[in-house]
Amino acid sequence: MRKQHVLLVGIIGLLLVLNVVVLNIPPCSAGDVHWTDDFTDGNYYPEWNVTMGSWAAGVGILRSTDSVGFPHQAIIRRESTASYGTWSFDLLYSDTGTKVWIGFMHNAMCYNVFDPGLQGYILELNGSAFYLLKSTATTISVLDSATLSPVSGTYSVQITRTSNGAFEVRWDNFLYLTANDTEYTTSTYFTLGSAPHGYGIDNIVVNGTDGLAPPLIPGFPATAIVIGVLTALGFTRLRRRHNRTTSSLTKS
Repeated sequence: MRKQHVLLVGIIGLLLVLNVVVLNIPPCSAGDVHWTDDFTDGNYYPEWNVTMGSWAAGVGILRSTDSVGFPHQAIIRRESTASYGTWSFDLLYSDTGTKVWIGFMHNAMCYNVFDPGLQGYILELNGSAFYLLKSTATTISVLDSATLSPVSGTYSVQITRTSNGAFEVRWDNFLYLTANDTEYTTSTYFTLGSAPHGYGIDNIVVNGTDGLAPPLIPGFPATAIVIGVLTALGFTRLRRRHNRTTSSLTKS
């Protein structure tokens, strides 16, 4: 009996050590999304694909070269699966008649970025008006809006979204837009739209996750093993007692 107790204590100790080791393993990072582009190579291909209009990156900044005004549009996109995290970039922008659309997280292609259908979230600038939008299959709704001071130059923009759907949008480090929306949890594209030309984008950095389900609770496999082994040992001891009792009754 003492040997069994020593063996049992040894097994439990070993499994508890295993459990601690598993608890200290970092969570699965398979859902991490990270990409950057500063266009210093003077080229946007093959990562970016032009949907409409003409674009160039010859001076280290991606910009539309179309001169035709709205409703004509220039649209360019690339794959991006980040649905939570941070999207940051530098925006060369003038509020004199330029309409800019940045679909930083959406799932459907569209040939008119100012119409519904993209199924995701959009940052829009129209003159000095600043919008955070949600585009569904049938509607576009304003999640938040603000008015910028007269602008003409290069500005830093940062969009953050937490896993519970909380958005914050900063323009030159000042918080302008906030919202909370959880309808879309996946993304396929990062898309730029312009009507007409007059803005450029540079130093894009995307750090986020792609909305995959979180991994199992750390330590769960080892915990399950501990419970399973203890249960099996318990049943084994009960069966031995039962067999001894049955044997004693038979001899009697």
